[in-house]
Amino acid sequence: MMTCLMNSCSAECLNKVRSSSYNHTVTSNNGEISEDGPLFLRILISRVVVDNRSSISYCSHQLTCLDQLMGKVNNDITAFNDEVQNIVYQLQSRGEPIQHLMVNLFKGYEAGADKEFISYICMKKYKYNEGGSIDAEKLMSYAENQYMEMIRNKEWTTPQKDNQEILALTA
Repeated sequence: MMTCLMNSCSAECLNKVRSSSYNHTVTSNNGEISEDGPLFLRILISRVVVDNRSSISYCSHQLTCLDQLMGKVNNDITAFNDEVQNIVYQLQSRGEPIQHLMVNLFKGYEAGADKEFISYICMKKYKYNEGGSIDAEKLMSYAENQYMEMIRNKEWTTPQKDNQEILALTA
């Protein structure tokens, strides 16, 4: 493993790992010191990805504010789903549990601008609350399919610029 890692890293990358305060060497029973591949990989990942409580807290907080995210992506469900999937990936890659994703997804979708879409989401929420088998991935797929269908049929409506400003101020 160590050989593969060494061959796939640039000299600059290797220097960053070796100059970090973390040790990636192990000492055997006979006193021989060698570089450990898994320890090296862990240090490499921590140097490439900011891996601290602050980034975890930030990602977790983003999931609780999906209603605000909907406004930031201008009610584009595809962009919204992409952002949510990125946040979930960031948390999962750090070994963090995803808390209340369904509740927050419904909150985000219900903050959308199109009343027909919101009615569709409310129907899915009702089924979910009644014990229906729907997970976050399915909900996101259903929402995006509905969005794309409405776009194709020219049924998707977004608020006028004045209304967007009012919505932004109330969010």
